[in-house]
Amino acid sequence: MARKADELKRFFNSKFNTILDRLNQNRIRSKGPRKNNEVILREEMDLANNYRKLFRSIADVEKKLANLNETRGDISKERYESLKDENTTFLNTAKPKLADILKEIDNKIDIWVKDDEEIVEELSETQKSIKQEDRLFEAGAISKADYQEKTAPLKSKSKTLNTKHKYKQSQIKILIAAKNNQNPPPEGPGGNPPGPPAFNKNPSHATVLSFFWMGLGQIYNDQLLKGIIFMILYSISVALISVYVGLITTPALWIWGMVDANKTAKAING
Repeated sequence: MARKADELKRFFNSKFNTILDRLNQNRIRSKGPRKNNEVILREEMDLANNYRKLFRSIADVEKKLANLNETRGDISKERYESLKDENTTFLNTAKPKLADILKEIDNKIDIWVKDDEEIVEELSETQKSIKQEDRLFEAGAISKADYQEKTAPLKSKSKTLNTKHKYKQSQIKILIAAKNNQNPPPEGPGGNPPGPPAFNKNPSHATVLSFFWMGLGQIYNDQLLKGIIFMILYSISVALISVYVGLITTPALWIWGMVDANKTAKAING
């Protein structure tokens, strides 16, 4: 009994350390792009806001100059010249600055459009590959296991590329709206632009991990506490096999762990 307990403990520790390493790698991959995209989006918003603010300021000053000319005969020459010089000086400084910002906006739009074209092209190729595997599977040319193994990464890639495409479109719309002196268009819930792509969870991976030991799939899905609780419950159930109670509880927990991990991974991916 003690020997079995030691073997169980070693197995538990090895699997737990493996899944923690995988979890840390996934978190690193998900956090890197997120910070970069947030910075880029903030830069576009700031640039667009600066353009709109300066554009409207110039329009207001030009309107003041027009109104000033209408009242020229009602005020002194000194007062007229003073106000005219003040407004003209502002315009002489602001208009070149506005032109520079507009040039920067145009350059960025060109860059984002080219980037988006590359994303769309890659997305199209990925979707073609998925359809190809669909046809092979429907024709019975490949097994279900081969089909799932081939399409799982392709579908994950397709979803990520589609999110990147929408995100890139949002960046372009923000700058185009600024050029047209419009407020940025609402894209996401609450009128906010869509957030950067998050790391997707593979339901198959979560299920397979739970197949080897209950709780590993939950940890893969970033449910660390839930995964540890599942592991403890499953370990107790395995230990109770010797007194026959575990013969009932162990298969039930095993199946429950796989189903829960699979459903949770799908829910995370939306």
